[in-house]
Amino acid sequence: MLPPSRSVDDLAYRVAAEWDSVAHMQLINGIEAAFDLMLDTGEVLDLSSFQKARDILSARGVNLAP
Repeated sequence: MLPPSRSVDDLAYRVAAEWDSVAHMQLINGIEAAFDLMLDTGEVLDLSSFQKARDILSARGVNLAP
């Protein structure tokens, strides 16, 4: 778990030590639970940064403030 003061904007899957495959699946699970949706395989594979997560959710009609 990241400390609340840690900015997530620069995190990227498999680039940041904090975002490994386990953290990736935890993030996917959290997104699906929080927004009551199920990401498809392409979206799971494409979700490589927090900006990309925002883009995927935006395409599904979820409005997130940056």
